[in-house]
Amino acid sequence: MLILTRRQDQQILLNTPGGLIAIDVKRITGNQVRLGITAPNNVHIVRKELLPLDADEQQTKTRPAA
Repeated sequence: MLILTRRQDQQILLNTPGGLIAIDVKRITGNQVRLGITAPNNVHIVRKELLPLDADEQQTKTRPAA
């Protein structure tokens, strides 16, 4: 995993075979960051919590608390 530090109004660029993806840090407020993402139309962007759970996550969610 690559970990980068960016400040407000800075950018991260991802050069992919499908085209350039730009991630802009728009605003930082407390522990919340607002990002702007510019990507080719064929790149699907979705928040992780909107994707179906994988098998490991499903077991963690259904396992009773100890």
